[in-house]
Amino acid sequence: MVDLLLSKLPLLSTLFCLGLATFVISRNPKINVNQSFAFGMMALALVEFGHFMAIHSGLEESYLFWKKVSLAGEILLPGPWLVFSLTFGRSNASQELGQWRWGILVTYLLSLGFLTALVSDRFVTE
Repeated sequence: MVDLLLSKLPLLSTLFCLGLATFVISRNPKINVNQSFAFGMMALALVEFGHFMAIHSGLEESYLFWKKVSLAGEILLPGPWLVFSLTFGRSNASQELGQWRWGILVTYLLSLGFLTALVSDRFVTE
């Protein structure tokens, strides 16, 4: 009984993250802090959904695919959370983003590079 409940926790976490992202973005979708929070929560939802599906996959190929999906979600985490941390509770959020534009750009480019490496089979050795 406990194992059954524990195996469902990633799905509950996925639904909570998506619900929270939807709620926040529905309040004011044009504000940077809301956008970055919602995208960060969606990335967390992707991580948790990948974990859930990996737990419930029957085949090794399916398990590896869902672990890659989860890893893709982890790769997507730094960008939105960096923007959120720079804008949350600041009166000069746009000025702060301007000062950090190169750091934000590097963060997103690194995430894109890691995502490309994850998707490409050229970088995977067995």
